[in-house]
Amino acid sequence: MSLDLLAMLLVFGLLIVGAGLHKRNMERIYTKMVALSSKDVSKKDLYEELSAPQGSNFNAFALTAWILLSIAVAYFYFLTPRISLEFNYLQIAPLAKSPIGLVTFAAVVAFVTTVAIVSLDLPKVYSFYEMPKRLKAAIMSTVPVLGVSITCSTYMATVYPPEFSTTFISALGFVTLFGSVAILLSPIYIRAMGVTK
Repeated sequence: MSLDLLAMLLVFGLLIVGAGLHKRNMERIYTKMVALSSKDVSKKDLYEELSAPQGSNFNAFALTAWILLSIAVAYFYFLTPRISLEFNYLQIAPLAKSPIGLVTFAAVVAFVTTVAIVSLDLPKVYSFYEMPKRLKAAIMSTVPVLGVSITCSTYMATVYPPEFSTTFISALGFVTLFGSVAILLSPIYIRAMGVTK
């Protein structure tokens, strides 16, 4: 198994496990509340009561971070033939030859992600978790960190095939991408592990 494929599996694995843990966290809360309650409580009503808005500034940063994450993933894995020779940006000739091809590619990814995020109401997920200021600050800091990942991937694409070893730049792009995913999902993992404050 190549390192690039392993890196892709790590990122997507973290996202998939995070989604599963969030669902499990919500189910555990519901089960505990039903056991303590003397009356029937619907999940929808309970989750509405449990949700605590994190603030519009935080939500804006969280939304931006998730959009940038999708661009960072697309850039890291699909700008150059890292995983597959068939499925990459270079195979789309009109984009690869266009001076604004990278921007167009990012815009399409951002649009699709925004539609998915809005339809799933993704920032609301954070409202179910206790979020100390430090954790909020860490999540908000993923915006510039993802910018580093995107910049590294863009550099890798513009020098493809590489004129010299770009291992460090590629590693930096992956570390900033993986670290951002871990931080964005950290409230879910912290709750699942039973860690408080």
